[in-house]
Amino acid sequence: MFYLILFIVISICLMTFIFLKKIFIKTSTPAIVMALGIIIRGVLSHMAGSHSFLVQLLSAVIIALWLTFSFSIILSFIYKRFIPLHIVDPLNRFGIGTWIAGTSICAILIFEQFSYWQWATWLLLYISIFLWPYYLWQASRSFYELRGSQKVNIHGILLLTTVSTQSLVLLLNEIYREIPSLFNWTLLIIGIVFYAVGTFLIIRHLFTAGWNMKEHWANTNCILHGALSITGFAGISSGAINGGSAVLWWIFVSIVFLFVESLEICRLVQRLRYDGVKKGIWTYHVTQWSRLFTFGMFYTFTSLVKPQTNWLVNAKTAILTAGAPLIFALFIIELLLYSSFLLQILKQPQGQRL
Repeated sequence: MFYLILFIVISICLMTFIFLKKIFIKTSTPAIVMALGIIIRGVLSHMAGSHSFLVQLLSAVIIALWLTFSFSIILSFIYKRFIPLHIVDPLNRFGIGTWIAGTSICAILIFEQFSYWQWATWLLLYISIFLWPYYLWQASRSFYELRGSQKVNIHGILLLTTVSTQSLVLLLNEIYREIPSLFNWTLLIIGIVFYAVGTFLIIRHLFTAGWNMKEHWANTNCILHGALSITGFAGISSGAINGGSAVLWWIFVSIVFLFVESLEICRLVQRLRYDGVKKGIWTYHVTQWSRLFTFGMFYTFTSLVKPQTNWLVNAKTAILTAGAPLIFALFIIELLLYSSFLLQILKQPQGQRL
């Protein structure tokens, strides 16, 4: 009952704020739910216990955030802002993938943490299933429109097609214990195909004239390894991969992780050198949540693999030992940036985007 009351109070307060300020969320804002959800489900639960007070408390808060963001999307329908805000820009359409992944992680949290809310699990499952084909249709339109573009800064947001698809695999196998392997493999392969197409477009864009690391390397490019991590997570959860194949996939993901994050460090150095601390790194943008999500997903996937050789066991131990404090440090930094951003929103007139 405590968690239900907390959920209701937070939801009412946030939705009232959204309504009074006429705030329409950015398409990718539910990435906040994705990031916090995997931190709770995959990191905090691993450390503090899957049914600890803190895990259940934060789960109720995250579900309230999901409801608030959904309310804002519904408002955009009512005020006839949905299409211009979420559909017109072909690159922005990919952000709808955060709606599916965020909904899926909330459904998993409800299923695991709140047995008396099980009806909500099914509701969110149906919402995810309904959104997914619509999203893939919109994403396919965007892939077609962007196929020859050199003017648009193509980045990792394209890979939300993979993330959203594999999140459905996770949710379905969490609720149903006997999902046919053919069905699991079909969804996994669809996600991998979208990953291949998106990665091809991202890499091709790196070689366009005028591209440079400082200006054009995007926060969302970390999804290059995050999408692989959730694919591995979904593969293990569904039983599609296990044992040695899971370890091989983990090694591959680890290599991609190191490569992508090395490039990110290079960009960080350049931004600090030319823009300083405030403009270079201490500025909020919704895409920053993608890093928390991908780090949390890599941690979660790592915790599930079972390497046999000593050096791989040591590598896994090192990742889990160093990963948790790093993820929580990034979370605190992001929370400070987001709080500062919200204070600015409070001072501004109606119609801001959150």
